[in-house]
Amino acid sequence: MLSFLGYISKDLYDDMSAVRKVRNDWIHDLKSVNAEEATLANSVCERLLKQVKGLTLIGAAKRAIHA
Repeated sequence: MLSFLGYISKDLYDDMSAVRKVRNDWIHDLKSVNAEEATLANSVCERLLKQVKGLTLIGAAKRAIHA
């Protein structure tokens, strides 16, 4: 509904849907989460914080995920 009503962009909605699927696969099927999926989840959180609260995480562009 948030996307249909114009509160969030279609791109953000699509990314949120992808993150939700990864989360469900992890919780329900014990599938592992790879670095690309974790990075996408983090990006969605950052974009939502920016849009809803106007917060920008400093240093976010230099973050790396190590396995």
